[in-house]
Amino acid sequence: MKIDILHYTAGGAGVIFPAKTFIIEEDTSFIIISPGPLTPDVITKFKNTTKELVFIAPNNFHNLHLKAMYDLFPKAKFYGPKRAAKASGVSLENTKKFSAPNIENIFIQGNSSLSETCFFYKPEKKLIVTDLFFNMNHEMNLMTKLVMKMAGTYKKVATSRIIKFTTDDKLLFKQSLQTLSHLDIDEVIPNHGDSISKEMFDKLLLRERE
Repeated sequence: MKIDILHYTAGGAGVIFPAKTFIIEEDTSFIIISPGPLTPDVITKFKNTTKELVFIAPNNFHNLHLKAMYDLFPKAKFYGPKRAAKASGVSLENTKKFSAPNIENIFIQGNSSLSETCFFYKPEKKLIVTDLFFNMNHEMNLMTKLVMKMAGTYKKVATSRIIKFTTDDKLLFKQSLQTLSHLDIDEVIPNHGDSISKEMFDKLLLRERE
């Protein structure tokens, strides 16, 4: 049992994001969080496995590859929020119904535009987040740099201003962050950017809850 990560690039209109697909192998299933383009060897592995395949759109925006995954693996299970289902054209079970022995789901309340679920992988004490936090420190082209500066996420650990502006209920949002702070985390792995240490994460949560 472990987390495997496939790296790829995403974006559009000149904005380029590093992104990740997370693959967790359990005893009876492969759980694919934030599915992106799969490599040929992974596709072959999934085609030949007897384990159940579970694809999860972790929020309303990480749904671009769901239809391709459904076409490849029509017998798999698919989870995600309603807007992701509408955008992808794939029927999705509510993520709150997803369960796995070694994974704890934490739904981030208070922002219906995002509707993000974070995933705590207990054996490795790692928290997977998608668009809730960014930590991109790579060299960026001009358009990406401008967008990141506007969002307040240029080369630093932060929540995008877009998420803050679209938060419906700040109290519920802060309560969800409080839930994350209670997890026994060693490392936070954002979909976009570098991993975040426990110390850095504690400081981030304290700042975002103020």
